[in-house]
Amino acid sequence: MTNDGSSSEHDDEAARDHTFQLSEDVVEGIPVLHLAGEIDLAAAPALRDRLVALAQQLAAGGGAPGVVLDLDQVSFIDSTGLSVLVAAHSRLGESGRQLRVAAAPPRVRRVLELTGLDGLLLLYADVPSALPGSTGAS
Repeated sequence: MTNDGSSSEHDDEAARDHTFQLSEDVVEGIPVLHLAGEIDLAAAPALRDRLVALAQQLAAGGGAPGVVLDLDQVSFIDSTGLSVLVAAHSRLGESGRQLRVAAAPPRVRRVLELTGLDGLLLLYADVPSALPGSTGAS
């Protein structure tokens, strides 16, 4: 906001940087969700819905051993976002699948550590490390 009360172009860019975005691709047969922005109360329903749909597809006979979440561009996660991750971990686990969390930035990784979720979730340094056949949980 500028001194006269109007928004500047810079303020608009900063606001967009935190807007939740989800894109998806398949790498080596594994669904990879690329997340960006803030995973909070406003973003949680979209992420939850996509993870539930993927878990249902995989449980119904999809060949992938799980889902990779790429958090490289995530700037913030709150308790609502954390609960979505825990629920997805549980739902995927019911069908023998895994939720693999990749590339969590230091701020997000710290939240995972403080809440003890680093002991529950499979954390990887990057997406290639999170793919089956890789050796690298971090």
